[in-house]
Amino acid sequence: MKRVNKMEKEWDARAEINAFRYVDGRCKSWDTDNFFNLGEKFVCEEVDPFIKRYIQNPEDKTAVELGCGVGRIVRAFSSRFKYVVGLDVSGKMIEIAKSLHHNLNNVAFFKNDGKTFINIGDDTVDYVFSVVTFQHMPSKDVVETNIKEIARVLNKNGVFQIDFPILQGWVRVFGVLPLPRLLRKYVPDSILRIYRLIRIRDRLKRSETFQGVVLTKKTAQKIFEKYNLKVSFQPNNRTDRKMWAVGYKQKNKKWNWDSIGQKRDFKSQNIL
Repeated sequence: MKRVNKMEKEWDARAEINAFRYVDGRCKSWDTDNFFNLGEKFVCEEVDPFIKRYIQNPEDKTAVELGCGVGRIVRAFSSRFKYVVGLDVSGKMIEIAKSLHHNLNNVAFFKNDGKTFINIGDDTVDYVFSVVTFQHMPSKDVVETNIKEIARVLNKNGVFQIDFPILQGWVRVFGVLPLPRLLRKYVPDSILRIYRLIRIRDRLKRSETFQGVVLTKKTAQKIFEKYNLKVSFQPNNRTDRKMWAVGYKQKNKKWNWDSIGQKRDFKSQNIL
């Protein structure tokens, strides 16, 4: 619980300093229209193919975004789904999201505790989405609790699409982000502190780098299956380190997920 509280306080701090910048660090001073237009572009590129293939009549469905931040993806979803709920551990992010979307009647934002999906009933959601959120979760237990909540809120035809941190082979161990997370358990904090100071000057960026847990695909699969969720891991075009975890409840009809996350070259594209 200590780590979750720390995560909440740090994201509150980021929201107060510059919410847009810490949601998307490619720009220090975002224009609001450009910021949200990039969210729309990301959904068109990376999410719409999933929606088109696996969600019938989304205009009649309910979607939930976990880790919604200031509501960039929620805004894009509002034109696609009947209702959209955004959840975030940061109360400050939620305040900003509400102020930016008070004119949208089909969206709602709630602060959660990082573990439970507050104000969402059992079997009530058609689609759960999350991007750049699970890799900030500080422990395997927190990841598992959130997956358990996904299983709880999804209805019998519900599906999920999660940007998930997967350790893919020993080559990935020596990437910029997974290495300090793996070493955190074995290296004295004094050495890690020096690494942080050398690599990243921004204190909140340093903390973000060391914050999350990275799982193997086998471990992640077991967690999903534990809560009766069928999952497939597909390439995520944003980075090689992460993958889309896509799936549904086990009792649902069998679908072929092979077409989700087809590898495309996004290096030249300015997406989320």
